[in-house]
Amino acid sequence: PHAAVLDFIRRRTEDRAQPPRVLTIADEIIMFLTYFRQYPYLIFMSLIFETAESTVRAVLDRTRSWFYQICAPLLTMRSFAWREEHGQRLFADLYTFSIDGSHQGVPGTRTHKILDAKWYSVKSKCHAVNFLVLASLDGVVLWISRAFVGSYNDIDMLRATSQEWVPLLDRSERGFGDSGFNVEADENIPIDVGPQFDGPMHEMAKIVASKRIIIENVFAHVKMFRICADDIRTEVIHEEKLLREVHENWTIASVFVNEYHQGI
Repeated sequence: PHAAVLDFIRRRTEDRAQPPRVLTIADEIIMFLTYFRQYPYLIFMSLIFETAESTVRAVLDRTRSWFYQICAPLLTMRSFAWREEHGQRLFADLYTFSIDGSHQGVPGTRTHKILDAKWYSVKSKCHAVNFLVLASLDGVVLWISRAFVGSYNDIDMLRATSQEWVPLLDRSERGFGDSGFNVEADENIPIDVGPQFDGPMHEMAKIVASKRIIIENVFAHVKMFRICADDIRTEVIHEEKLLREVHENWTIASVFVNEYHQGI
């Protein structure tokens, strides 16, 4: 049945007897926001908006770029005074952020073993795009790394991107991370993974875990936009395009979440 439906949609959108619909700016924005929130197939969008699938693709690419240009400058590390106000002191240390890695699934090739190995994430147990997200302790996204192929783990991405945000911190600041961020002391990356639950600092471990869970809540809010939750449909052979799209999507969604969920 689904093949018959798709065939009907294609014939409907390719019907040259009807004059092509001229999309307004409002149409294009509504198209993008619908796609961004629900992530439907392009052929479904072409049916809704009565335009060719190629037009839908062009509109979505153009509008995503426009939204990204607006949103990217809004995603900043803020000031030290802001981070201090939204942070917490534990004993002698000031903690102002939590960092964690996230991923989004991508289609494997099933025929190209080298590409499949490159995109396979051991942590996620699937082919994926990986990236880092840094947020304040009350759930405001401050920074998102560029996207990496799935074979990059958290520590690889941290070492590749730390110079983008560590120099912006005050010397007194520290952050929380899980065991995947267990860096060496001489790397000068101020992340604490916290003590073990079964160790002598059990109560301290519970406090650290309660702060780290904030970033999981951030992920949950961002993934309400299905374009950030569902597997990306762009094929892995288009690596540059795929990685750029994931980074732009997560940046736009994070700004939306920051504006709507200030102080989650």
